Amino acid sequence: MLLIVAFAVAGITAGPEGSHEGQAEAGLLQKIPLLWKKSSPEKQTELAGKKTEEPHALESLIADLSDQDPEVREDACEALGKLNDDRAVEPLITALKDESPRVRENAAEALGKIQSDLATESLILALEDEDHDVRENAAEALGKIRNPGAVVQLIAALKDENREVREEAADALGKIRDFRAVEPLIAALRDEESEDVRENAAKALKKITGKNFGEDPVQWEKWWRKGKKPAGL
Repeated sequence: MLLIVAFAVAGITAGPEGSHEGQAEAGLLQKIPLLWKKSSPEKQTELAGKKTEEPHALESLIADLSDQDPEVREDACEALGKLNDDRAVEPLITALKDESPRVRENAAEALGKIQSDLATESLILALEDEDHDVRENAAEALGKIRNPGAVVQLIAALKDENREVREEAADALGKIRDFRAVEPLIAALRDEESEDVRENAAKALKKITGKNFGEDPVQWEKWWRKGKKPAGL
């Protein structure tokens, strides 16, 4: 159902019944799952961007989140993210608890695209998911939503065992720009495993403080100890 809906969103309709055009398009619809999966992100975005041409597309995609096939649920999450409709937030939050890690991963990514504050609490919980890809996408999504309520948990994610999660946590903290993250980000400059973590931490520190000491933790610590931190921290 999902991928037929995707083409309906694009405004593709069958030709006259019995015509060569209609037969060709009927055959095309049978191959939609493969066509959607093989489409470029740009093409998928173009298809999903025409949601107003198919008023039932959203409802059909939400229904697909309950399909028995996990691949259908995965694709439904992805397509709902491209539709970028707030009405999909609650169903996608539910999908964050799906038994399939790939569904949860795609649900987190989709919520990041919609950027609704309503998803913040659930995405915070997803930072503790057993699957690191889910945690990574949850951190990225929280950075896009920019709710300061996620700062404490994102700070904790700077110590995640997976470096890609730490990278996204550092980037997200830079987008939220909360001074509570300064000291933990300075500590992240000493991440021995990932250059990207150190780079993202340095960028985040610059965004939050307006200072630029690069990836040098000694210089950042020196500045921080001189009483530059806000009162109460």
